[in-house]
Amino acid sequence: MQETIELKKEIQDISIELQKWKNQAQKPVSKPTVALPAVLVPTTPEKKTNKTIIGKTPKIVQLAKKLDNSKPSQARVEISEPRKTFAEIARLNSLEKDSQLVQATQAWTTVVRKQKNLPQELAPKRGLDPVDKRILFTRLETGKKSVVLPDLLLAINLASKKIGLPEHIRLIKLWFTPSGAISGLLKEGATGEMLLNAQKEIIDAAKKIDPSIINLTAAEQWYKLRVHTVSLNRYLHSAGINLLKEEIESTTGLDMPNNPQWINENKAEERFNNKEIAFSSIIIIIIIIIYSYCILV
Repeated sequence: MQETIELKKEIQDISIELQKWKNQAQKPVSKPTVALPAVLVPTTPEKKTNKTIIGKTPKIVQLAKKLDNSKPSQARVEISEPRKTFAEIARLNSLEKDSQLVQATQAWTTVVRKQKNLPQELAPKRGLDPVDKRILFTRLETGKKSVVLPDLLLAINLASKKIGLPEHIRLIKLWFTPSGAISGLLKEGATGEMLLNAQKEIIDAAKKIDPSIINLTAAEQWYKLRVHTVSLNRYLHSAGINLLKEEIESTTGLDMPNNPQWINENKAEERFNNKEIAFSSIIIIIIIIIYSYCILV
């Protein structure tokens, strides 16, 4: 504290001394009066010199030395930080939260379940017709229609999941057909053939709800066709219809659900016996329409 008081006093003395020097420099220099002798001799003008004090160090120099020799710990400089705006505070808080979130995320290890590659026959398919997504449960003729279809649908889907069938191979609807069978519709991308991969397990689960179920097949679209110029001599007898069915199935690869039927069989037989005609027409039921051009003679 004492040093600070002495330092302020010295600064005041130096300020006074500097003011004196400033005032002397502003005064005009008066020329000395010289008595001229009889003979004029040119005189050399007096040079203006700055006053210096020999043997005495100016106070300003002494003050500078004291400041240089002072320890850094004695000189304290306080710099006030600028106040932060609300926008800066919000931005800093957001950065801090993001940093904490990144650290928390890095602390966890994410495990991604590997998806199994489905066999080609079980992979979802596009552009399916509604008939491709249908299945059919055949039942005993004595089966009743009092079965609770939602319970049956649930039992079948639970069995499909337990077996390990893909998620798209699930039933979404069941209904009774006019013949007493139960038809079902699968989800998009699934076909009836896919569900048949677990035919036995599905039938066993369905029988727990409806014991009259005997089989599970994929629904098929049947087409009724008329075939002309069928030989009466070869097929118009007691075993002719069975022979005709065997030949159609063996030559086309079809599995015909019913036997062929003659169109107006009695009249065709009468005209054949009278040797009026040698050929007639029949009705067959097939599954694929591409075989509709098949004609047997």
